Amino acid sequence: MDKIKKDIFIGFLIYALNILLLYYLWQKNIALTLTLIVISAFVLLKWADQEERVVYFASFILGPIIDLILVPAGIWKYGNPTILEAPLWLPFTYGVLTVTAVKIGKSIAKLLK
Repeated sequence: MDKIKKDIFIGFLIYALNILLLYYLWQKNIALTLTLIVISAFVLLKWADQEERVVYFASFILGPIIDLILVPAGIWKYGNPTILEAPLWLPFTYGVLTVTAVKIGKSIAKLLK
């Protein structure tokens, strides 16, 4: 399998895994956070390039800021919040899923060339 197809496959696998973990572990904040830390480590150390690592940390910081501003305003509510009405695992999810979307998008664009 060439690198482009491998990146698309890994991307969709990480995406699906994230959805499954969120679905089944959202009430277990510590377990979900630790699992997402492991996935983040894989993404950052083995899969992402330098640019995608920067994207990870930008979304890790900027994504939850939206939640920290809007959740207290009552726009939506998390079922199992831990810090400032948001779950502890939220930044890791933003980071992983943003890098996954970027990686899949870049790979599909290369595939279509």
